[in-house]
Amino acid sequence: MPSWKIHRLWSKRLSLSNEISEEVDKVIDLGGEVEGLKVSHDWIKGSRWRFITATWFFYKRFGAEGVKVMMLHGVLDYMTSLLKVNYDDREILWRVIAWVKFTSAKHKISEASHLPKDERLSWVLSQEWNYYDCFDLPSFNAPNLKEVALKAAKELVDFIVRNFNEMLASVKTELL
Repeated sequence: MPSWKIHRLWSKRLSLSNEISEEVDKVIDLGGEVEGLKVSHDWIKGSRWRFITATWFFYKRFGAEGVKVMMLHGVLDYMTSLLKVNYDDREILWRVIAWVKFTSAKHKISEASHLPKDERLSWVLSQEWNYYDCFDLPSFNAPNLKEVALKAAKELVDFIVRNFNEMLASVKTELL
């Protein structure tokens, strides 16, 4: 996965607090106990439920900025994973956007992967943001979680679209 130096670089470019970024990255990368659950390295990846739980946890602990850092961390780690299995740049772009837009819902990413290559990105971008409706669950007991998560996700997708080539280049540099 990318170094914390890369995570700091992109957190700073997204105008996020260095202190919050450091704390969020430690929780994600070093694991430990989160709200009574034992979590391991990069626990935010892997399933939609982990994405949702992590969003709730980081919102509760660090507010909206913690949610943005968590999502950015996931994007950078996912970019690295996709590079390691030799996906091309265009494939990585639509996949990281889909990871954010569909709250890590693997079935939606799989659905898009069956489209012709030249249609995947436009299809992902054209989809509604309804995967964030689940953040309205009363069990989260976090007022405005849906609005905060949705705003963070939209801001991050816009940021990725504008800065993708540079983001990917920074991650690639570390892999060489």
